[in-house]
Amino acid sequence: MKSLIVKSRECGENSAHATFYRITKNGKRVGCKVWEFKHKATVNSRRQKKAHAGKVGPAVLSEIMLIKDKHDKHIGYGFLTELALLRKDYSCDKEEKLQAEFKKVFGFEHCDFHDGNVGYIKGKLVFIDFDPME
Repeated sequence: MKSLIVKSRECGENSAHATFYRITKNGKRVGCKVWEFKHKATVNSRRQKKAHAGKVGPAVLSEIMLIKDKHDKHIGYGFLTELALLRKDYSCDKEEKLQAEFKKVFGFEHCDFHDGNVGYIKGKLVFIDFDPME
């Protein structure tokens, strides 16, 4: 399994289930989603790949990796992801459209729709958090 070292714990943003880092990889800004357990990272990677294929989520840019800090200390397991621009200016129409598109892909509505779980990629509103689907 490949590993990735994140240089600063300060750039991590904690959610209810994961930690998110904004990092530079090969000269490009990307996200790194990290969970304590490999199983959680694997499940979320699969969900996000399915969402991306259905145009309702960002691209997954790597396989599951072991994530460490700059002192080589194990942080968890995660993957690289396309970054979405977080903005709170979406309309009810955009929310309804995204929910309808999500339902076509997964067969149910996203149960945790709020401005912390959505963002824009190339001008399109997408979900960025797939943990609360359990």
